[in-house]
Amino acid sequence: MGTIVTTVPNSFGPLAGPIALSLLDQNFAAAILPSNTMNTFSNYLLDASGTPNSITVTTPTGIVANLVAGLRLQIQVANSTTSSTVNLTLNGGSPAQIITGAGPSESFGTLLAGQIIDVLFDGTYWRLLGQINFNGTFTGTFTGLSSALVLTCYYAINGPQATVWLGTGVSNVSNSTSMTMTGLPNYLQPPTLQQIVPCSLYDNTIPVLGAAIVNPNSGTITFARANLVAASVGSASQFVSTGFTASGNKGPYSTTISYFLA
Repeated sequence: MGTIVTTVPNSFGPLAGPIALSLLDQNFAAAILPSNTMNTFSNYLLDASGTPNSITVTTPTGIVANLVAGLRLQIQVANSTTSSTVNLTLNGGSPAQIITGAGPSESFGTLLAGQIIDVLFDGTYWRLLGQINFNGTFTGTFTGLSSALVLTCYYAINGPQATVWLGTGVSNVSNSTSMTMTGLPNYLQPPTLQQIVPCSLYDNTIPVLGAAIVNPNSGTITFARANLVAASVGSASQFVSTGFTASGNKGPYSTTISYFLA
C-alpha cells in the first residue's frame, strides 16, 4: 500500500517567520519521497474475510480509497470460492460483485485461497484484469468396476477453460455397462451448462471412442462409449452412445477433456 505522510506540516500561514529554508527543504523532501517510491503505486491488500465467496479488505489508517470508477486493487484471497458469484467489500462499504473483464456473463471459475487477483472498479462491478490461470491435482474415483479405480488426476485452468487429464492405460475389470468418475472439485464444475466432450476410453480391453459428460455443479463425470453406426446410402454415418461391456477391463485411456467453465 502507499506510503503515509503524517509528520509534514502543510499549513504555513499561522507560523511566525522567518522560516528556515532548511526546514522547508526537510518538509518537502518528506512529501516528495512517496512519489518516488514504487511501493506507493501498489494497492496490495489482504482479504480479511472468513467466508468463501465474500472478500473483505480494509486500507491502512491514513490511506483514502473512495469506491469510484477507476480504483484498482491487488488482493490476496483468503478463502477458496465455491460459487460463481463473489463479492468484494472495501472499508466496510457496500459489497460489489467481481466479474471478468469481459462482463458478468462469463464465468472465471474459482479463486483459490492464497491467490492474488488484480481488480478494477468500473462503477458497478469489480473487473478481474488478465486471465485467472492455475493448475494442480485431485483424486478421481472411477466406478462401474469390480474394484474402484482411484487415480491422481491433473488439471489446468486458463481463463474460462478447464483441461483435465484422467490418466493413461489404467483400468480394472468391468462389472457394469456404465462408468463414472467422482471427486471433481467444485472449481472444475461448470456452473450453468452441461459439457459433453469427446475422449478416448478403454472398454473390454481395447481403446474406444467415447464422451465425458460434465454436468453443472456436480462432482461426477459420466462416461459413454460411442459406436459408429453405418448409414444407409446417401446418408452420413453417425456415432451413437452405447453402454460399456460388463466384462473385460475398462477405464480412462490417455483421456484428456477440455471444456468451458460457463
